[in-house]
Amino acid sequence: MARRAALYEMGIADFLADEDDNTNSNSDEEYEAVRPHRPYTLRAHAVVDEWDDVAFHQRFRMKKTTFRRLVALVEPNMVTKPGRCRSLTTEQRVLILLRFLTAASFEQNAADLVRVSQPTVGLNLPIVCDALLNYFTEFIRMPQTSSERQAAALALHSLAGFPRTIGAIDCTHIKILSPGGLQAETFRNRKGYLSLNVQTVSSADLKILDIVFGYCIVLFLLFGHTIHH
Repeated sequence: MARRAALYEMGIADFLADEDDNTNSNSDEEYEAVRPHRPYTLRAHAVVDEWDDVAFHQRFRMKKTTFRRLVALVEPNMVTKPGRCRSLTTEQRVLILLRFLTAASFEQNAADLVRVSQPTVGLNLPIVCDALLNYFTEFIRMPQTSSERQAAALALHSLAGFPRTIGAIDCTHIKILSPGGLQAETFRNRKGYLSLNVQTVSSADLKILDIVFGYCIVLFLLFGHTIHH
């Protein structure tokens, strides 16, 4: 029994010695076989010049000149996490957002048109939205001065004959999935489904002057809040 144990230990020792020799002899070959990190390259995503002016407006509800101004506006504020969406240009990111918003559909719709994956769309949307929100008050605001209010009232009176009116107000329900939690039922509207109640004010030339959204049950507390201020 003792002799068998000794032979077993000798066999293990020889095996380990052979493994060490093989490891040392193959170390150079294994080092050469290591693949270098693949550099990031721009894949064949969609570009603006693929569509003419009419086709571009049909797909993204925006003229190319307006789109390029929008890209130049948000590019300095485009913050991307390391390793996320780095192969996309700013134009492609804005295209993804515009297609997602204009189609009012699933993320896959935007992914198919811009030729990216659905997870890429999901990662990209909040990045572009955050960049756009920096300019919210610059473009969406009520007339601030008496001259601006007078000009807005005159434009609306010339269009529809309404006196002393600076904007048209309306509300709509935007259907949403249940957000979960104890407050989920506050989103249920009188028609029985969950939604956000959105209120907007627009000018005579169809520019949005004010927008506010909230729970369906407590929206009356928010009604006119931003208008007064």
